[in-house]
Amino acid sequence: MAVVKIHPISQTLHKAIAYITQDAKTNSGILCSSNCAVVPSDADNITAVMRSALADAEVKRGVGRPGSVLAFHVIQSFKPGEVDANTAHEIGWKFAQTITGGEHDLVVATHVDRGHIHNHIIFCSANRVTGKRYRNPNSNLKKIRKISDELVKEYGLSVIEPEGRGQKLSSIYADAYAQHGKEFLRFAIDDAVQNSHSWQAMVDTLAEWGVTVSTRGAHILFDCEQVGRAVRGKTLGENYTEQALHSRLGREAMSEFIVAKNLVTRVDDKRWQVRIPGKKPAQYFVVSDQRIIDHGRQMRLYLPASGSLTILNHRGQIDHPLSVEDLYQSFTRPTPIMSQHPHVRVERGTSAAQKRYFSYLDSKIESIKDDAATTSLLAEILRDTQPEDIPLAIESKLTQAHRRLNLFIAQRQKLIDKGQTVEGIDQKISAIQEQQRALLTLQKQLEKRNKERNR
Repeated sequence: MAVVKIHPISQTLHKAIAYITQDAKTNSGILCSSNCAVVPSDADNITAVMRSALADAEVKRGVGRPGSVLAFHVIQSFKPGEVDANTAHEIGWKFAQTITGGEHDLVVATHVDRGHIHNHIIFCSANRVTGKRYRNPNSNLKKIRKISDELVKEYGLSVIEPEGRGQKLSSIYADAYAQHGKEFLRFAIDDAVQNSHSWQAMVDTLAEWGVTVSTRGAHILFDCEQVGRAVRGKTLGENYTEQALHSRLGREAMSEFIVAKNLVTRVDDKRWQVRIPGKKPAQYFVVSDQRIIDHGRQMRLYLPASGSLTILNHRGQIDHPLSVEDLYQSFTRPTPIMSQHPHVRVERGTSAAQKRYFSYLDSKIESIKDDAATTSLLAEILRDTQPEDIPLAIESKLTQAHRRLNLFIAQRQKLIDKGQTVEGIDQKISAIQEQQRALLTLQKQLEKRNKERNR
């Protein structure tokens, strides 16, 4: 069983080639092949050759606008356990040669770092013989998928038979990996983030998977056929909230700001101007289109946590620099959006009554553990804080925990990009999430007690 998708590369050619040829993903480069480089995993050389072919193509073309697509990225995936790495790579090489006619510079990399083996193929959009550009109309996916099917049949592998003419690529992938609902969404989002460095690029890639992205209130929503309804990012886990996704895309921790719509003005198709509330005379700063998301009644702004801004005065002149952190003096710091509690329950008992009983016991044990964590946290805060200052101490700890969480989420994405293990950093992220939950629980308990006293 093999599944194929294709998308164009218009800007990040070197990054894409460097990503697919990583040693950690390709068995130290052994599973890389290229028809334009002596060392098949040499991203610098392959990129240079492809750019040279593109330049030559423009000379041969002579007239007309230069092509915007630099190369095409094809992914050919196989069912887990159905094919070994060497066979997959051999199929990938034949597949690449067939769809390009052997006249485009290309590189094939077989990845073995995930639960399933898959091929990445990047080929230059310019034909090095004729100078003509590779055409990729909507019908091309069906054409190259048929080529892939014929190849895998030759190797005795199974082929996906579409259920109907309109079957979407997302449905085929879901069938191929038995990934339904939330698991499918996580898989699609991870793929989109790993191959994107901007919000719009991620949204466009998810559209190829049949996943739509929208907002409702404070939440980011994902919708696809496999779920049948919109799913909040927080229900998928701490790595899928809107702020986490911005941190993953930027590969650095991002700070979140809630901005009223009357403070935001469009400068051009790539920039927004944001007025700082409460400043007289007025002060502004400008951000790129990718930093701000429309949430209906409000806008959500995401800026590098360690960065700074250039503040403009009411005349549009540079006034002074301001750190992103200091911007919270003018904007309310949002309450962290918590992901679902990752309790894993093991089903015990034989009869229905026994299963209900053990489930009840497990819930009580989890509740006791949560209470113990909250009590321990309160005792820790009281050691260094006066009772009247506890609310401020909790708020401070929440802010610190949220900063660390987004920093680790960004670092986690960098490790994924390099093909390195994330087990250690996942443990740190989980520990921070537990601390946040305990802090929020303690904060709510104190607020409830204060309300009862004031009655």
